[in-house]
Amino acid sequence: MSDFDVGFLVVVLVVLGLVGTYVFVRLQQDKRKAAAEREIQVRREQLGARERPIFEEFLTRQGANRLGSRLVAALTDCMVESRAGIELDLGTVCEIAIFEGGLTVCSTTGKRVALVSLAQVAQFDCSGGAKTSSAGLVGGGIGLRGAAQGVLLAEAINAATRTVWTDTRLKLVWDTGAVVVRTAQVTPEALESVKLKLQVIHQDRSTGQLPSRDHRGAQSGAGSTLAEQLTALAEMHRDGLLSDTEFAMAKSRVLGAGS
Repeated sequence: MSDFDVGFLVVVLVVLGLVGTYVFVRLQQDKRKAAAEREIQVRREQLGARERPIFEEFLTRQGANRLGSRLVAALTDCMVESRAGIELDLGTVCEIAIFEGGLTVCSTTGKRVALVSLAQVAQFDCSGGAKTSSAGLVGGGIGLRGAAQGVLLAEAINAATRTVWTDTRLKLVWDTGAVVVRTAQVTPEALESVKLKLQVIHQDRSTGQLPSRDHRGAQSGAGSTLAEQLTALAEMHRDGLLSDTEFAMAKSRVLGAGS
């Protein structure tokens, strides 16, 4: 048996060992993932049950109980990337409950930092998607044989260590505040479906946007003064949540509604 055959046999045995390890690790990961998904589902149900009565009372005070308080989505693991007008520290985790008529934002300690009707939401944007990582080995060796063996070994290791995860960015802007979060619990496509559902519920499909301020009626600015709205917009613009154009348009809408 030549040196090449021996080397190739060694590579095959190593690859088979890595594949077996990979299968075992994946089975363990699948078990942990299933357990984590069950835990997330329980936490989502708990979040919805906890926030629904508060939101129903809020909608009643707003005179907007017709919008409904049925839970559409519950995000229980959102890392705060940016915020304005709310008491949340950057890098901390928050929870967002999205109802047919609006949303609530809470810290993981249960402190409610935002209670917003859909009529007050100016932006609901999501981006991101699936990301992949691996050991990133290239392989190589001395001579043609060594290079071939190195490439095979590197590919096997990369395949065994490859992982895929979701990285979704959600940006919410409303009359008096804003928050940008990242989450691995839901895909951007799923959040786009949530947004579309809200649009359909409120029959505002023609513009492709959530209900505009012109459609908000007596609910617009409820619970906030003109000065508070302008201050919040200035903070969002300062923190980079609104571009110069968006800031100018939002400021014009607020001043127009207040005149």
